[in-house]
Amino acid sequence: MKRLVKTGLKALWRGTLPIRRPLMAKFEAYLARCLRPTERFLTEETNVLMDHVVRELVRLQRQVESLQLAIEELTPAQEDPAIAGEIAPEAEHLKAG
Repeated sequence: MKRLVKTGLKALWRGTLPIRRPLMAKFEAYLARCLRPTERFLTEETNVLMDHVVRELVRLQRQVESLQLAIEELTPAQEDPAIAGEIAPEAEHLKAG
């Protein structure tokens, strides 16, 4: 019984092909027309977004440079840079115990 219904439905589906083909072509053309302007707007939106990202990056770079200059001005000038955990030469005579 199931096979008989399935065969009948398949024949009916194949019979509607001449009707479905033009409808599907019109639907696909409609979708293509609808999506085409979106791609152009998406490109423009991406360009605007990238402009904002570049501006923010430049602003942050300037801020980092100004912070580095402020740190350099506040720290005393040393010939050798200090290493974390290193004992200063004048403090070597201090020992625990």
